[in-house]
Amino acid sequence: MKKFFFTLLLLTGLSSAFAQAPIIKTLEGEDITNTYQICRAENDEQLYFMQYHFNVCNESSADMVIDFHKTTLVEVEGTANAFCFAGNCVAPGVNEMLGVNIAAGSAAEFISDYMGNGIEGVTQVKYEFTANGETNFVVVSYIIGDYDGLEDMPSLNVEAKLYPNPVESVATFECDLNNNAELHIYSCTGQKVALYQLNQGMNKIDIYADNFNSGLYICSVVMNGQVVVTKKMIVK
Repeated sequence: MKKFFFTLLLLTGLSSAFAQAPIIKTLEGEDITNTYQICRAENDEQLYFMQYHFNVCNESSADMVIDFHKTTLVEVEGTANAFCFAGNCVAPGVNEMLGVNIAAGSAAEFISDYMGNGIEGVTQVKYEFTANGETNFVVVSYIIGDYDGLEDMPSLNVEAKLYPNPVESVATFECDLNNNAELHIYSCTGQKVALYQLNQGMNKIDIYADNFNSGLYICSVVMNGQVVVTKKMIVK
């Protein structure tokens, strides 16, 4: 019986060592796993070339093999996005890198290169890192020009309204869709706080914001795995 419990504890320990997903952190150590980040052109040079750096961390006690996938959610025509991961760089148009090994307790740097070519607009890219059957992500919005973060991001032929905004108790979200979708609501730290099912056609959803803490929230409509419109909601 003692041997059985020892074996069970050993297997449980091994399972926990291998079950963790990669953690995404800034170079300064801030956890940005499953969050939305902004990279804005601040000078003339960045109108043509911007970089966004972060670390992909293995905080488990075992080596981790990571599969990376890149999805461009919204793209400004005439721009390009490439990346380097764990010292390996690829050309624009390459959207994945498989089998990247990160040792236990180590991290690999990820560098995103955005070639904006001086064209105003917002390109939004989702970077996903999968290990042990679990996926974590970070979404980066590359902004050139006078766009107010996520609220003014172009949508993919989807009209949406969010009112009142700012909101104290109940906000209403309206959108007209050509397919079924989901409305995801995230806090500014990337925590998902609400999920609503949307149907093809006109949707009108009441968001009970009095259940939320005061602050900024991101409301994204996701259709077929793609973000088609994003709104910013401020809760008083």
